[in-house]
Amino acid sequence: MNNDLIKSPYVKAYVSKKRKAAIICLIISLLCLGYGGAIGFNNVKEIMTSYDPVEVTATDEFKGRQAVGTRKSRRMVEVRMVGVELPDGSRGEVRSDKIEVGEKATVLQSSANGNLYEEQPDGPSFLEWLITVGALAIGILFFLLLLNPISQIRAVKRASKGDKGQLQLEVTHFDNELFTNGQIQLPAVIKHSTFEQLSAGTTIDISIDKLSTVPELPNPVQALVLKYNGDEVAVVLALQGKDQWYIGYGETEKAKAKRLAVNGMNQ
Repeated sequence: MNNDLIKSPYVKAYVSKKRKAAIICLIISLLCLGYGGAIGFNNVKEIMTSYDPVEVTATDEFKGRQAVGTRKSRRMVEVRMVGVELPDGSRGEVRSDKIEVGEKATVLQSSANGNLYEEQPDGPSFLEWLITVGALAIGILFFLLLLNPISQIRAVKRASKGDKGQLQLEVTHFDNELFTNGQIQLPAVIKHSTFEQLSAGTTIDISIDKLSTVPELPNPVQALVLKYNGDEVAVVLALQGKDQWYIGYGETEKAKAKRLAVNGMNQ
């Protein structure tokens, strides 16, 4: 019967939804990690840069445009530039309002790119470090979120090959009322189980998301365990309906008590 699982319209929609979520998480993760990594690399590069004093002779002056402000809010402004000659005969330029043409002056030369400065530039600001850490943290968070839909897709594919524990559930009360959270909820009891963590006689509440149609289930319901993370967390199930398979969740009494306790703490 598992051969029809991956072909079920509901399961196809479920897998498609999880795949889209995974792609979105991946894109956000890569963007944040790339952005935070680039800013962090520049910050470290600025810290590692040394500025050596060098004596130069001013040869001319002219107007130029330079970026001023922080990395987040830089703007181009017109500034006074001074052309200078270095001790080795090479030429350069430095922004200065003080150095006059013809006089000698001591300026600072960057070890990173050879640029000249009248005063040592400021290092990375606290805000720049905060942006770096924040972007990297968000990137890591979305990478971890990415793992959940991927694991659920893989679980469905493994279940379609019969590589999952099976349950037989007896629904104790049918009520197809659609709740505000978009789920059908049905109380059930496990009548037979090949999954040792969920034994026969265990009460379990089934919930199924409504994607395009209202799920229709027989009684008893054949189910496959897709994902189990302990008895205090809802288990992910593949449920065989009357005409197709559905993906839902099974919540034991212990998992329900844990959820209610957490919700009570958050209120």
